[in-house]
Amino acid sequence: MGLARSLVSYALTFSLLLSSFPAFGNDGPLGPRNIRLGNRQDGLYLAPEESKANPEAHNFSTTLQPLAPLSLEGIKQYLEERPELKGYRVVLIGPPVSGDQASKFKEYTEKVLAAAGVEAPVQIIRHPKTLKEKLLNLLPRREDYEKPIPSELKVAIWKILLAESLSFTVLLLPPVMQKYDLHITPEIDALAKQIAQPLGVGVAMCVLDIANMIPLISFRRALSNHNIRLNPTERFLRQLAMGMFFSFGFYAVSQSPQLYHYVGNLDVSQLPKDSLAAGWEMLKVIFPASVFNMLSRTTVGTSLNIWEQRSADRRFWTSVMEAVAGLVIAPVYILSTMPVLQPVVQTPIMDLNAAHLTMLGIGTVGAAAWAKLEWEGLARWFTGLKNSCARWLGFKGTKTETTSEDDPTSPVE
Repeated sequence: MGLARSLVSYALTFSLLLSSFPAFGNDGPLGPRNIRLGNRQDGLYLAPEESKANPEAHNFSTTLQPLAPLSLEGIKQYLEERPELKGYRVVLIGPPVSGDQASKFKEYTEKVLAAAGVEAPVQIIRHPKTLKEKLLNLLPRREDYEKPIPSELKVAIWKILLAESLSFTVLLLPPVMQKYDLHITPEIDALAKQIAQPLGVGVAMCVLDIANMIPLISFRRALSNHNIRLNPTERFLRQLAMGMFFSFGFYAVSQSPQLYHYVGNLDVSQLPKDSLAAGWEMLKVIFPASVFNMLSRTTVGTSLNIWEQRSADRRFWTSVMEAVAGLVIAPVYILSTMPVLQPVVQTPIMDLNAAHLTMLGIGTVGAAAWAKLEWEGLARWFTGLKNSCARWLGFKGTKTETTSEDDPTSPVE
């Protein structure tokens, strides 16, 4: 129960921090003009060139609607009128992901600009068109990448120092207490005994945690750009896939002593049977961990990404809030990937421990923030999901009255 109270206090702390942030939920006036939104109309736009003075403004087009259609003739007609392009770049939104159309549009636009004696960078933002492209939309694309800004890197340093120190404490303090027979309080002693792993395993998990975190910090803005162009279903699936990958790594390291012992006493005749049993035991741990990590990180992360991408001055504060979220979620998630916690709630599908319930609580807070930011888009998504399930079960769904054009900041369905 001491562990449950500690984890619940983490969730409440994050809830208070998120809800008390004064500007959270306020929509920036530039929001609908973000060039990375998945529902932007195909066409030619202008956007400011990248600037060190305001490194976030270049993601917003000067107009909500395209200045020219996405066609060779439309591009040529607009650019031959010699619009004022000093300090701007040409953004072509909507070429398909596959094939060479994107490169052809870019080359043609650069050729027309050169013929007109105009210098302006050309950027391509591709959109999935075919079923195959939509199925592969979960994958990151090169146009998602943006360089970190200095303020993000400063936050990243503090995140490493604070967040990792807490994770390291959770992983290393219990085995150190056991090894040197240290005692703090009866509650902490009982908790340390419950979650303690061998010291070598704890060190290895700390190394793995840092290895996982470095690319997530380095590509923080790219992950935000990736997330903002996905619909809710794709966002959940993306996080579930990432969670299964990370959960497998943490679980494998936590079980490495047992694996070494098994390999040292290997009975080849029992290998198929033992492999199936070990795989099932692993899934019983990493799948719930990944599901509840998905619920917490998708809702919290999406809320922060949407808020960030609706204005040209929010990358620093988003980095701060993501660091706070990571400080709360990361140690709980790591605990959930190791078979060290006793079930608190037992269901026919899976057994839930205190870490799962804590991530569920954090996910509920994140879902409330997400709904505040994108209520209409989420309502349409939920109705569509309900209709799909109804059709699959043979029932008639509910007809929706709104479309993605009603709310230009909503995700594409």
